Amino acid sequence: MVCAEDLFGGQTVIDLTNKKMVNYSPKTEDYIWTNFHLSPNGKILAAIGCILAGPFFMKIFDFRNPMTLPLPELKEIDLIGNDEEIVTWIDNETLQMKGFQIEYGYEYNDKGWMSVKSVKETPTERTVSIR
Repeated sequence: MVCAEDLFGGQTVIDLTNKKMVNYSPKTEDYIWTNFHLSPNGKILAAIGCILAGPFFMKIFDFRNPMTLPLPELKEIDLIGNDEEIVTWIDNETLQMKGFQIEYGYEYNDKGWMSVKSVKETPTERTVSIR
């Protein structure tokens, strides 16, 4: 099981079979992972997350030795429109992604205050190589 005991960028891995837990905390604000997707062979972990209050992006980790933290980072991948999710692994090196490309417009009220409004959402789908 993968989670974060330290919510500001920690990594926690729990081996439920052997009843062991390891934890890593960077002692500073770091990548907060929120979604996890293990590759079919179990050697690669794709995680979606963010730095506190920042845009979401994906990190790819080497998961061959999950009880040795921090996990080695293999790659960082930007998400289209900050609104993509992993659908599935196609194979051990390719992810299927989906989301929306959002175009924004700005409106001003009679006091001159600006608000941001979504004016167009275009569905996106893509494959992403982790190599």
